[in-house]
Amino acid sequence: MANIWTVKTNHELGVYAERVSTTIALPLNTTNFTISSVTLISGSLPAGLRIDGTNLIGTPFEVERTTQSRFVLRAKTSTGTIADCTLSAIVEGPDSPTWVTPTGMLAPANPLQYFILDNTPVDFQLDAIDADLPAGDTLEYFIADGGGTLPPGIQLTTDGRLVGVVEPILALDKFANSGRYDTNVYGTFPFDFGIRSASGFDSFFYDTRIYDDNIPTKSPRKLNRYYEFTVSVSDGDTIATRDFKIYLVGDDYLRADNTIMQVANGLFTADNTYIRTPIWLTPGNLGYKRANNFLTVYLDTLDPSNVAGVISYSLRSLNDDNSTSTLPPGLTLDTSTGEIAGRVPYQPAVTKTYKFTIRANRLDAQSTIESYKDKTFTLNLLGEIESTITWTTAADLGSINANLISTFFVNATTNVPNGKLVYTLASGKLPPGLNLSLSGEIIGKVRQFGDGTLKGLTTFDKSATETTFDNNGTTIDKVYKFTVNAQDRFKFSQTTREFKITILDPDDNLYSNLYVKPFIKETTRSIFNTFVSDPNIFVPEYVYRSGDPEFGVQKDLKMLAYAGIITKDVKNYVAAAAKHHKRRTYTLGQVKTAKAVRPGTNTTIYEVVYVEVIDPAMPTKGNILPTINVGKARKLTVDSVGFEAKDDNSNLGSGESIITFTGQGQTAIQVTSNGTNLEVVTRSGVVVIPTAGTVKVTLSNGTTVSSDQQFITNLADPYRFRPKNSNTVKVSDGNVKISETNNPRKHVVNTQTMRNQIATLGLTERDFLPLWMRSAQEASVQELGYVTALPLCYTKPGYSDDILLRIQNSNFNFKQINFDIDRYIIDSTTGNSNEQYILFPNYEYNV
Repeated sequence: MANIWTVKTNHELGVYAERVSTTIALPLNTTNFTISSVTLISGSLPAGLRIDGTNLIGTPFEVERTTQSRFVLRAKTSTGTIADCTLSAIVEGPDSPTWVTPTGMLAPANPLQYFILDNTPVDFQLDAIDADLPAGDTLEYFIADGGGTLPPGIQLTTDGRLVGVVEPILALDKFANSGRYDTNVYGTFPFDFGIRSASGFDSFFYDTRIYDDNIPTKSPRKLNRYYEFTVSVSDGDTIATRDFKIYLVGDDYLRADNTIMQVANGLFTADNTYIRTPIWLTPGNLGYKRANNFLTVYLDTLDPSNVAGVISYSLRSLNDDNSTSTLPPGLTLDTSTGEIAGRVPYQPAVTKTYKFTIRANRLDAQSTIESYKDKTFTLNLLGEIESTITWTTAADLGSINANLISTFFVNATTNVPNGKLVYTLASGKLPPGLNLSLSGEIIGKVRQFGDGTLKGLTTFDKSATETTFDNNGTTIDKVYKFTVNAQDRFKFSQTTREFKITILDPDDNLYSNLYVKPFIKETTRSIFNTFVSDPNIFVPEYVYRSGDPEFGVQKDLKMLAYAGIITKDVKNYVAAAAKHHKRRTYTLGQVKTAKAVRPGTNTTIYEVVYVEVIDPAMPTKGNILPTINVGKARKLTVDSVGFEAKDDNSNLGSGESIITFTGQGQTAIQVTSNGTNLEVVTRSGVVVIPTAGTVKVTLSNGTTVSSDQQFITNLADPYRFRPKNSNTVKVSDGNVKISETNNPRKHVVNTQTMRNQIATLGLTERDFLPLWMRSAQEASVQELGYVTALPLCYTKPGYSDDILLRIQNSNFNFKQINFDIDRYIIDSTTGNSNEQYILFPNYEYNV
């Protein structure tokens, strides 16, 4: 019979070029069969290709490197016959990087000048492109060994930028090597370049003799030089190189009396000057300063010691926007150093902004040539009387049950514009388990019992005799008082307030929460982390308690499975998970919002944005029986084993002793022993031979032959029943009855049956369910109740809809997250307050 596929499985379709329209005919037997459909059932097609009838068509996307895609296609004929075939296709890559920056001379400082003066800041981008960049490829720039040298002070970054401040090349005088120790006048040579001639004359390389014969000191001469270097750019697979040059020129070369440089050489123009324009280093925004105080503000420029001219500073009358340039009252400008200093008087206003422009002017002492640069600065002065902090939080923060998550916070306001307050604990102590963050949030949950290293609430041990205080007239209140200090970020003012928190301890029970989370691929996790870290989607100002790991933006994919089950030994949870539990996959649905309302009020404390988690095993209508009977199923037998040795010796010695005889035609005959002896039946009767003796046989010719016996003891049978790929049901398992031989039961696995099974462990405390699940939502008077959900972000009241809209506009595909779970994560068990996991077993009776 003919096959539907004309090739064997694991067939390679061919090699195809990226970004080229392609049609690939699938190897199907269309002569003998009518193909009704071809579907992809496993793997992935090359990106950009799709199935069209019996062809793969499309344009393969860009790939970083040569990529092979493996996939399984299922062909279905018009008669319903199906056949699968594993195929592969290769898309060629990568593309080599291509240089954009032309080779040869660079103009790193000015696009119109193919040279660079010393002491000039440089930030020049070398450009190369690669067609694989859209596919996630990156380029790295470097200078290989033997690739030349950059000008001193310049470095090449991995992203292709030439950055730094060019350092000059200082020359040595020819006669410097003629001196002996203590024979030349101090300050003659370049290593003393900080010494100036007393008469003010300098000597440069275009001078034919030394000026100022009385004191033969001079500024160092500077050299011009071409720097040639080769830059390599790599995409990780291939490398492209390009040669460049930078011409470094000393500023003392640009003088009219230069006898070396020729006029009209095309490189230098008449507007070039050796007097360097000052470069400002101080940013324009000088920040906030306190009025009624002594102030010193430093204004800095780049002023190398080997640059001619002296910089002075002056206050301009107008700013760059033609507004009046005014220093704050009490401050004066030092024209030689650029420092602004003085005492600012008392200022009643909260904040007053001053704007002024300073000119940095470089002047050569031997000429009238100068060069300057103006810069406008702003300085904000804070007054005193309005810089006050007011508490908005009441002293009594309220009460909370032990072991519940805190939503307490302290808050104050300041009249300083854009003022941020910092909160610290000044005295007292918080309830055990709670901490105060710098933003005023009280984070954590009250620890009811200590564990030897961490403190808990104060308790009195129960005894056989009754303990009373003051004839039952004394009560022990679990009230914690503490003092919080609030101060503004400028530390201009601060205030304190005492707060109290009352701890309710209704019983001595501890409760645990169980969670599930998928273990997704690293690439998917990276995509999700990038998504939840985007401040344009999850706006920081909208987030509720961003510093609290229980709230804020949730960067961990974790779903609450059960809240508030009484804490027990971990073995109890393991036993409970043996029934109605199995590894399974959920799907992610729509993004929704909900509100958390303070109990007994209409006050919204926070809102939550979450992804709906859908359980495919849950019925859309009605209920499913938790346990069902099945008619035909593989029976459980007593020879099932949980663990079995590689060499099974459990039945060693239980075999029989045998002896091998070689008969006519070299035929081997094995004879078993009878007890400890060997019985040989002859024509005349039975002959008994001890197993430790010698076998004597009388031949037909009357002669006797003998042979030493060689007995072999059979080992145990190594072939035993081995179960399928599932956990072995043992005798101690209470989920299977011995009477279920002919009518075995199956336990249904879905979210509801899993939760019902956990609930059998004991008491459940409802208050451990998140507040938003215990709150009635809009247009409803009934609480939302437990929902399968992945919280993405907790927001301040009124902002969840905005975050929801931003998520929808981002087009993030939650379907790419494979929500496959195979275990519980429990936050605490008896004797262990650390997280532990409980793996779901794979019993056949759970379906």
